[in-house]
Amino acid sequence: MSSNKSVLLAENATLKAQNAALIAERDALAAAASAAGEKPKRIKKEKKARDPDAPKRPLSPYLVFCAAKRAEAPDSKLKAADLGEMWKLLSDDQKAAYKSADAPASKPKPAKKERDPSKPKEPSAYLRFCAERRAAHTGDTKLTLKELGAAWKALDAGAQAGYKSS
Repeated sequence: MSSNKSVLLAENATLKAQNAALIAERDALAAAASAAGEKPKRIKKEKKARDPDAPKRPLSPYLVFCAAKRAEAPDSKLKAADLGEMWKLLSDDQKAAYKSADAPASKPKPAKKERDPSKPKEPSAYLRFCAERRAAHTGDTKLTLKELGAAWKALDAGAQAGYKSS
């Protein structure tokens, strides 16, 4: 095991030396550039080339609308704010006309369960647990949320489930 450790230490020392050499080279190039009155050039990462066979993402109906309005009046410079106001004034039927044929159909949102506004919200299992613990606590000091949270995490899933159903 000690031979493995010594190999790792040797590799670590080699990497540190290489890193120090690269830093020194970078600093020397920056110093030479500043002495010549130039700003040091930043090295840009190369971007991955886009796959030409990949399907293009379809435009949203709003962007199709904007392109159509700009094509109608090529000489006028329509502002994005003006286009936005024009889009807001359209009815849903008029907006649907700008939906691209190759655009995927959006997923319907699940219906939101309606809650009776006169009925109070049900407390969570954790809040029920905290209320029960505080009521049973007879110590001189108050229970902190940190203590209650640790006690809740210490409970097994079956005991936590008991608070959910009550």
